[in-house]
Amino acid sequence: MARVLIEEEGAPVRYYRLVTDAVVIGRADTADLVLPDTGVSRTHALIGRRGDGWYIEDKGSANGTQLNGSPVAEAPIGPGDIVVVGKFSLRLELEDEGEGAEYTDPSGNLGDDLTSPAIPVSEILAAQQAAAGAAPGAGPATAAPHLLGTDGVRYDLSGKVLAFGRDIPVTGVLPFFSAGEIRAVEGGWLVKQGFVLTPVEVNGKNVASHRLVEGDQLRVGGTRFTYHGP
Repeated sequence: MARVLIEEEGAPVRYYRLVTDAVVIGRADTADLVLPDTGVSRTHALIGRRGDGWYIEDKGSANGTQLNGSPVAEAPIGPGDIVVVGKFSLRLELEDEGEGAEYTDPSGNLGDDLTSPAIPVSEILAAQQAAAGAAPGAGPATAAPHLLGTDGVRYDLSGKVLAFGRDIPVTGVLPFFSAGEIRAVEGGWLVKQGFVLTPVEVNGKNVASHRLVEGDQLRVGGTRFTYHGP
């Protein structure tokens, strides 16, 4: 098993598990490994498996890809090599498949969106409960309803209406456009689309409005969240 360690100045360390033989890196939401930075092209590079090893390939990006400080078009990579894409530094790590811990982010950002989606939601929730000191098997309803961003920031849901872009930060949305809202309803929370050109997705599907349930994956503009609550 292999994974990529992602480092960004001023941000927690994150990981992405390589569970397929080709991973597209880019700024676009359609990339496998999304790196939100203007210095990253929409389709910037690819990490692929070749035989028993891995390689990095630049996909004609505007700012190029560096391997250990030098520009590269395509080259093999191994543990310890540093690939720079925009403001992000990526380092390949090989793991023993017998390792018990699925998440080893020292900042505690369990279930980060950069982690491979092949990991079951149940495992993500169990890891989050363990990190928070919750008793095994305790339901998510024991915690206050909240959104967990991919950067590990938690946004507690309080009051009646919270606006995306104003109360909850999102990227890729002009300030004078409504980016949608999340509204308290009886027994839970409802997310609603704002300006029609601002995408609001729940579990990968565009929605005009949607009542959220535990574990829903929410994207507003260029920002992703996981909903935890009733």
